[in-house]
Amino acid sequence: MTLPVGARAVVARVPEPVSSSLVRFVIVAARRTGSNLLCTLLAYNLLCWLKLLALPERERSSYAKRLRFRFIAVAATVGRSGRRVVLRLAAGYPLLNDFVEALQRIRQLAERPAEPTGRPSS
Repeated sequence: MTLPVGARAVVARVPEPVSSSLVRFVIVAARRTGSNLLCTLLAYNLLCWLKLLALPERERSSYAKRLRFRFIAVAATVGRSGRRVVLRLAAGYPLLNDFVEALQRIRQLAERPAEPTGRPSS
C-alpha cells in the first residue's frame, strides 16, 4: 500500500521536535486494523509514562529498543519464598541499582493516592 501524494507533503511539514521515527510509527500503525492500532498506541503511551515517572534521568531519552534490552529483557527467574514472589536477577546484571530504583518508583506510584483535580477545597 502506497501513501497518497498529499500524505507525503504532510510528513515533510512535521514540526522539528517530533522525530521522523515517530512519524513513521504513526504511518505504519495507521495501516493496521483498529484494534492493533489501539494496542500499539497504548503500548507507546505506557512507555512514555514509564520513561517520565519511573526511569532514571539519563534513560528518559532512550529509544524503546534500548530500554527493552536494558530493563525488560533481563536474565532472571521468578520464584517463591514462602508467600512472597521473588525476582532473582542474574549476578552480573550491570543496571541492578537502576532497575531497583525504577521498581521502587513504580511501587510508590501505586501507593500514592491520586491528587484531586479541579477547584481547591476550602
